[in-house]
Amino acid sequence: MDFKIFTSWAEVGNICNPEALPAFQNEQFSLSAQSQLPDTVFVWKQQTGDTLLNLLDEATAGTDGKAAQLARQLYQRDYQDALQARKEEGGEMALSLLSCFEDPDFIGAVWFRVPVEIHQKDRFGTPFYTENSTFQASLVRVDGPAIAGREGECTLRGCILGENQEAPSDQPFQAKAIRAFFSQTELTLVTGESSLLPYGLFDQSGLGWEAMDLCGVYRGGTYQYHCCNTVNYPIMGVALRSVSVETMAVTTSQQGDSFILVLKCGGKLRFQLLDTDFDPFSYGPLDVDTDGFVDYSNLQITVRPGKAVEFSYRQIVLQEEGAVVRAGSLLEQFPHGTPEFLCFQNGTTPETLGYHRIQCPATQSKLEAHWYGLAVPLTLCGGVQVKLLFAFGETSLYVGSNLTNGGISAGLTFPLNELFEVHCTTIALLSCPQPDGRKVATLYLKGIRVSLFGLTFPPDACSIVFLAQGSTQPPGWYAVYGQRREA
Repeated sequence: MDFKIFTSWAEVGNICNPEALPAFQNEQFSLSAQSQLPDTVFVWKQQTGDTLLNLLDEATAGTDGKAAQLARQLYQRDYQDALQARKEEGGEMALSLLSCFEDPDFIGAVWFRVPVEIHQKDRFGTPFYTENSTFQASLVRVDGPAIAGREGECTLRGCILGENQEAPSDQPFQAKAIRAFFSQTELTLVTGESSLLPYGLFDQSGLGWEAMDLCGVYRGGTYQYHCCNTVNYPIMGVALRSVSVETMAVTTSQQGDSFILVLKCGGKLRFQLLDTDFDPFSYGPLDVDTDGFVDYSNLQITVRPGKAVEFSYRQIVLQEEGAVVRAGSLLEQFPHGTPEFLCFQNGTTPETLGYHRIQCPATQSKLEAHWYGLAVPLTLCGGVQVKLLFAFGETSLYVGSNLTNGGISAGLTFPLNELFEVHCTTIALLSCPQPDGRKVATLYLKGIRVSLFGLTFPPDACSIVFLAQGSTQPPGWYAVYGQRREA
């Protein structure tokens, strides 16, 4: 059987003239037969009946053992890469190129790590991928009789790999590689691989974080991206414990030679346990054996290559359905609606959004300029909801309510039914010990008075205490009256 392994272009020249092969040189790119890359190997097979893999395995014991072993390793590396990417665009194409190794009817040649010269870089994507890349053909498959005088009867197919050599380490968005599959002179698919480290996400440095792997397909002058992995970013701060990115929709736009990526991410938020007596950020694990989270969507990350990454939090949407609430937390005790995510991009302070600070069993402090929070509607009675804001910065905590009286003073007014209106001066969130040693959350509405036809009673204001009974049960409530002044 005519089967040979070569390690130089000079040896290939004894069989055929590579430059006479169709598409070996064209206006877009050319495979260079004048230079040699390390670990270049050529496998040539001119008869049917056995597979390249079997022939390579047999050759490892002969005089070409080292070259055969190298060819086997290169095939295995590319095959594993293709398997890993088979669900991505281009994965099946890479596998089809490699299928000749298992096809006993294959006649032709296979070349690994062939030098490539690119003549029209714009055909291979944006300068972001091409300007600092060195190119090689990681695999070239020649179908047909690769022998002198019959080169024109062959079909040339392969994969060109461009690897970025000068990616600055301090850039959050980096080009990693570009792959271009070709058949004769046609580029059948161009893909770009890049990585994104979202430095600054929730004001974090990103040290020790895993990068997002973005895979793009070049179509119509721009790349269409998707994320190839899921990541979980630990957060060092008062309340937020980690942010995972599990889904991503990516849109791109072109501005001259540069492009802009907008990533809309979804995943899970997990929060710290502040204190066993006061756990308002209820979505988080108690320990390593449990989990707690709330799903989120629409975290927007804007990427401009060469510039800082921008984050938009104001569009984050939380999904209560499917959330896992921490045992004993505030939201496990109180019936509540889906929390709303608020942050400094909605307003410079909670007060600018109509909230005011209230009493709670935790030490509060002034929020930093960048603050984030959960606005939770708590259901009381008669359809009445009290919306509480649990906000945090890197080292600060804020608890407030949006129940203000026209934005002038703390207080609230809500209808009890069609006739009665309830007026309240302020509220407080406290913790109440139980006989069994547990502590449950209680909500105090202070300075309560009821109005009917312009009449207000009782003469002395009372307080209403709402005692949590579980997230599926309405809270129990008690009216607490003070002594009359004349008594």
